[in-house]
Amino acid sequence: MGERAFALLFANVHLILSRNFPLALLSFFFLPFGMGNLFALPPLKFLHLTLYINTPYSSTINYTAQSIWLDIEMACLWRQLPEDCVSRILSGTSPADVCRILTVSKEFRHPAESNLVWNQFLPSDIHTILPSPINFSSTKNLFFLLSQSILVDDGKKAFALEISTGRKSYILSAADLSIFHSNNNNWTWKSIPESRFDKVGEVKEAERLEIEGKIRSEALSPETNYGAYLLFKISEDAYGLNSIPCETFIASGDRLLATNTATLDDTINRPLHALFYGNRLHKMKERVGLNTAPAAPSKRQDGWLEIHIGDFFIGAADTGNITMAVTEIKGHQLKGGLIVEGIHVRPNT
Repeated sequence: MGERAFALLFANVHLILSRNFPLALLSFFFLPFGMGNLFALPPLKFLHLTLYINTPYSSTINYTAQSIWLDIEMACLWRQLPEDCVSRILSGTSPADVCRILTVSKEFRHPAESNLVWNQFLPSDIHTILPSPINFSSTKNLFFLLSQSILVDDGKKAFALEISTGRKSYILSAADLSIFHSNNNNWTWKSIPESRFDKVGEVKEAERLEIEGKIRSEALSPETNYGAYLLFKISEDAYGLNSIPCETFIASGDRLLATNTATLDDTINRPLHALFYGNRLHKMKERVGLNTAPAAPSKRQDGWLEIHIGDFFIGAADTGNITMAVTEIKGHQLKGGLIVEGIHVRPNT
């Protein structure tokens, strides 16, 4: 079998076997052998596999008997491989792939749970991120602990790994943000049971909102699209928050990456308010030159509300600060009752 034939075989294995998850792993078994060792495998296996792959793609829906035969062949190949070799193969996949493998095959449990695999899914700078000490029984255990988020940077940030990919996300607490007039009587700082942080910030009475967060590009996962979201709640006695939409932006240095507008209080869910104050709200929105409806807040599974600040991309060589801001400085109306937990920076799905 020549190099070109092998390449075609490998490509077709990926294409066809991807329709059946357990079989898709077959393609990984060819990688660690090298061409010489590959051809040392019994020729009959390749004869059957080639016949299977040359079957027209449209007929692969009805391949039950062949797929059973290939499952058996995969098991035979699996038993010929050293455990650390299988671990190296699995470390080139993703956490989601390995978790699926663990659910469908007991044969893979030991190599799939090895530290060699899960070390590859942890960020290279993980030991500079983690608080010390932190207890974990295995690297896999540490990964799943981090997927639930932990507090870092003296409790000013929450750090988590996306469970399907291992990419990093952060929540910058309100205490870690730059908030205009947050140190005077306009804002109050308090602890509430719903927050993951020690304190949240609440607007008592302010004419303007200026909330800004910064995070280093190097702290995030490279080659990843991120979204930034303001996390907040509205107190029962809130006022003035829906007078005019907030303006949001994301910047890297002097370069503007995204702009948006969003409302902190959704008047769609309060029809009487919209009826009595709709005309005034329309006039106020004209101040920000709003031609489209601003984004409304959405409710998260943890009970907090969020508005989308914007999206940005982290390249492999990016450095410097990413700035994320939410402002409302054109309404000139007193407002209060906004409870800010922080800004969530997470990979886009």
